[in-house]
Amino acid sequence: MAELRNKIRDRILAFLCEPLIRRALYYLLMLCLVIEEYLIRILLEE
Repeated sequence: MAELRNKIRDRILAFLCEPLIRRALYYLLMLCLVIEEYLIRILLEE
């Protein structure tokens, strides 16, 4: 069971190390932060 878990973790880490994937996740995070900031501003104005 632990061996399978390690294999899956290695696959995920290899996947996340792809530059394109990492960049996409980074942009997604930035987008979420921008949306959060926008929503907070809207809520504070009301």
